[in-house]
Amino acid sequence: MMKCKYCGGNLTLEQAYCPHCGRPNEEAAQHVKDMEHYKSNFEDTKSDVYEVAEKNTEIMSHMIIITVLVILCVVVFVVSACSWSIHRGLLQFDAGIRQSSYMKQMEQYLEDEDYIGLSAFCDRHYIRPYSSNNNYEKYQLLMEASGAYRYFYESLMKAVTINSGNVSILPGLYENISDYYEQLERILHPVDNDYRAKQYRELPEEQKEAILRMEENEKALLQTYFGMTPEEAENFGTMSNAQKILFLEEKGEVMGYGKSEE
Repeated sequence: MMKCKYCGGNLTLEQAYCPHCGRPNEEAAQHVKDMEHYKSNFEDTKSDVYEVAEKNTEIMSHMIIITVLVILCVVVFVVSACSWSIHRGLLQFDAGIRQSSYMKQMEQYLEDEDYIGLSAFCDRHYIRPYSSNNNYEKYQLLMEASGAYRYFYESLMKAVTINSGNVSILPGLYENISDYYEQLERILHPVDNDYRAKQYRELPEEQKEAILRMEENEKALLQTYFGMTPEEAENFGTMSNAQKILFLEEKGEVMGYGKSEE
């Protein structure tokens, strides 16, 4: 309760005019201004709080989404890895059960001189020479040789059909050609302390002949696609890896591999 400064009558802050003398209540007017100011500040503060809360909620939502996505990626990766492991195990188990049938098919590839098909067949069925409960070990060198021959052929064909837009991968392909050629040579001409030496001596004649034929095919491919003479193809295996790559680059440049057609 307050007093009117003009008549001394009782007033409240809510009364803009004195009910006794009718004059303005100045303190009431100031009170109204103060309340409006406080109300304005309160609304501004409330708006800021809502805005900050909204931003924090949005950030939190993004963080939750990112966390969930990361967890999902990890789960997918783990499941994929486990799935491949399970699939590989099933293939190995199947190869063990069907080894009689599979070995007949491998012998057929051998008879047909389809060494690339043989390698692809072994990969497709995940046939491994030393998996448990199988007799594929007698094909170990043949599988290694056919794999080297297959990847030699694939690398060579990629190199000779490459376009100018992918010329940057040409050195890598030449290196692959050299490496896979060397792999086959190590099977055919193993050093004495190499495990292949004893295995190669004990190979059935038809497998030895098949591996020799792969080497002959590789030399023929080098002559056909890199313009090598029979002597150059014959000496290719005696070169070091670096010399092979350099020689392939020189021959490939002469043949125009990787150059744009004008």
